[in-house]
Amino acid sequence: MASTVFVAVEINAFRYFAPLWRRWLLAGRAGWKVVLGDMAAVHCRRDGILGNLPVSAILPKNATGVTWPLDDPDADRVVVSAGDSYAIERAVVGWARGQGVPSLQVVDTWYNYALRFARATPDEMPDRIGVIDATAVAEATAEGLPADKIVAVGQPAWEEAPALPRPTRKRTLFLGAPVARDFGRTLGYDEWEALDVVRDVAKRRPDLTGELLFGPHPVQRDTPPDRLSPASIVNDSMAALRDVEIVLGMFSSPMVDALLGGRKVISVQPGNVERDMCPLSRHGRIPRARDAASLERALGEISGDGEALRRDLLGSCDRLEAAIMAMTT
Repeated sequence: MASTVFVAVEINAFRYFAPLWRRWLLAGRAGWKVVLGDMAAVHCRRDGILGNLPVSAILPKNATGVTWPLDDPDADRVVVSAGDSYAIERAVVGWARGQGVPSLQVVDTWYNYALRFARATPDEMPDRIGVIDATAVAEATAEGLPADKIVAVGQPAWEEAPALPRPTRKRTLFLGAPVARDFGRTLGYDEWEALDVVRDVAKRRPDLTGELLFGPHPVQRDTPPDRLSPASIVNDSMAALRDVEIVLGMFSSPMVDALLGGRKVISVQPGNVERDMCPLSRHGRIPRARDAASLERALGEISGDGEALRRDLLGSCDRLEAAIMAMTT
């Protein structure tokens, strides 16, 4: 039996692979193992059956001098996340290429395709790059990734995203993100400008937002309360999706879970008129607010159609599994 080695560095990568891993655990499938980055390992410990994962190593995301899987000559294929061109990802793909072992690296969302491979040398580029759908294939190719390497393999985590319960009162969650750290001023706004637009609307039109909550990125957890007012902070943004009616953000992944769960979702990108980093608004699935006035209008409109996206994602886990099985056939 072919031996499959998975590498998942970030939490979102863990979530992406989890439905397939759960399927294989329940089926008692042998001949596979998992390497986790330290961020993904934290999430693994919280997740039921996945506590039985065949984890062979947990490594810091930017670990250097990685020797694994040099001590695993039985690996027949490697399936690797494509996060921020992490050292672990590059090392494993480079090892696979050097050994003639087929490699698949997967992009779990609809943006920054080429950037995820920016630090990879030619010898660290995978044999195949998996993306979500035909739209992602076109976008990744337009960003300069080699068309002959790209294949649509779905997004199993979002295929399984549950419908969320009806909220008991009007609440709005704003999702923080380190835009200034990662993009500087290249987008025309940062997270604090987006938050200020939301705060302004919440103060003037509480009838549209209800109670305002702020879901921080880990680098924002020490933000002073007066910088957030009238928002109150929540510890777990994903859990908070269950208790809100409206979800605002710039281009955070939980916005997809919120739309699939039946929430009203709006991308807030103040002053931005060109590059739209939010795939949901870029693909026409949700509104994009560029100022307080357009945010007010969007809050008063009917929300986007998450069911259309859910239909598009059907069969994701099957497609990913089929792509992995085809690597050694």
